[in-house]
This record gives sequence, structure tokens and C-alpha cells, in this order.
Amino acid sequence: MKDLLEKVELEEEEDRKMKLLILLGPPGSGKGTQTQLLEKDGWARISTGDLLRIIVTKDTEVSKKIKSILAKGKLVKDEIVFELVKDEINKQKNRNIVLDGFPRNKSQAKMIFDFAKNYDIIIVLLKVDEEEIIRRNVARRLCKNCQKIYNIYFHLKKRINVMNVVLNCIKGKMIKKK
Repeated sequence: MKDLLEKVELEEEEDRKMKLLILLGPPGSGKGTQTQLLEKDGWARISTGDLLRIIVTKDTEVSKKIKSILAKGKLVKDEIVFELVKDEINKQKNRNIVLDGFPRNKSQAKMIFDFAKNYDIIIVLLKVDEEEIIRRNVARRLCKNCQKIYNIYFHLKKRINVMNVVLNCIKGKMIKKK
């Protein structure tokens, strides 16, 4: 009986699908922040923005084509973006995946749903007040060196706190730890 139960448990584990979490929301709604938090919990994070920023730094035919499209302020074709996402998904073995920035339209949604039949797909829509979205987006900055996006309000506040600690230390306002 014990052997039978172990066999059933193993079969259930084999039948268990990995999760594909799709976060939807306007730019600045927190998709990237939430996906980074999930990544710390072991989820594979796939960000189309990150993929495109990395690709344009390379010297390949595809990267040159994408760089040219982006330089004109145009959107990269759905099929190209989907192929990038699909390649990244295929690299993830037995990991739950969270998508950041994909799908962005019906065409991309159809592609991902047709492709990801072996996943339990979860869709979450992040709703944020319109004024807050505007405030967050106006404060976004892109580091030319590392290509990371920063928010001057959030990161500046952290830097000010660190500077206050340093200044208090210099002024002798720190207390000795017992």
C-alpha cells in the first residue's frame, strides 16, 4: 500500500504544471517591482524591456535590426518580441515564470496562450490611480551604464536617508551599540 501511495504522489507531481504569471498594467503600475520580488522567491522573471535593452548592446543582425527599429521610436514587431520571450521561457526548466511587459496586445496574448499550454496561466491586473502613474513615470530615469530603470523619488529618498545616517555619524550623533 505504501508503494502505491508513493507512486500516486509521484504521478501527481509529474502532472503538476508550472505556473506562468502574467502581470498587466500601465507603465509605472509596479509590474517590474513585483516581478523582481517574485524573482527573489525563485520565480524566473522575463522582462521584454530588459530583453530588448540587453539585445541592443550586442553586435548581431537581430540586435542591429531591433536597435534600428527602437531608434526610430517604433515598436518591435510582435513576432520578434514573442520569439525572444519564447526562447527565454524554453531556457527555464521546472521553474514558475513571471512575465513583465508581455503580452501587450491581443496578438501577443494569442501567441503566448497558444505556446504555454503546459503551464497554469495566472493573470493579474495591477490598478493604480492615474495621477500616481503620471508621477511615477515622470520620475523614471534610465542608467546609460547598466540600463537599469530608477525612480528619482524612491531612490532619492533612500539616498537621503543614507546621507542623514552618514552626516549624523560625522557629527557624533551616533550612539554606541551595547
